[in-house]
Amino acid sequence: MDTQVSWNITDIAELPSVSGGELGGEYTFAQFHFHWGSVSTQGSEHTINGIAYAAELHLVHFKTEYGSLGNAIKYDDGLAVLGIMLLGGLIDNPNLTPIIDGLATIQNSGDEESLATMFPLQNLLPANTNTFYRYSGSLTTPTCNEIVTWTVFQDVITISENQLEEFRKLLGDDGEHHIVDNYRPVQPLNGRTVEKITLS
Repeated sequence: MDTQVSWNITDIAELPSVSGGELGGEYTFAQFHFHWGSVSTQGSEHTINGIAYAAELHLVHFKTEYGSLGNAIKYDDGLAVLGIMLLGGLIDNPNLTPIIDGLATIQNSGDEESLATMFPLQNLLPANTNTFYRYSGSLTTPTCNEIVTWTVFQDVITISENQLEEFRKLLGDDGEHHIVDNYRPVQPLNGRTVEKITLS
């Protein structure tokens, strides 16, 4: 279970998209979501040089030519996910404030609320996006389809302990237990190649 933010726009032409960076096509934004830990030494679904982070943000995109997220999952190159590590610290990240404020309006699992403050998706990216890790892999939630081109940025963004606590306050399906440690442990490479790319 994770916290998901998506657009209520249906016209693909009006949605943000990503291309370049050796992606092999244009991908249209569908949604973003977070995974986080009960403590700040865990929570990310990837590690960088063996280091886990307090949380990980996934920006999910579908290949534009396939027309929709639902259709794109039928293809091996259907999805492109940008992964961003969140490093826990003392100071609030103001770029996360609209999302954190939105969490306070979520009372129960499955609730949907509109964010009061709009913001550019670019605000969620690290300052340097030129260096990243790229591999072909799967979704990290069931059914774990092998259809994702992963881009995991080397640079991180920050999140304060106070902001992390707002995620940890969210209640799960039973309405009693808090949502924590909603990440899949790091998986074996199973023959996959992880390439480090630095764009000039």
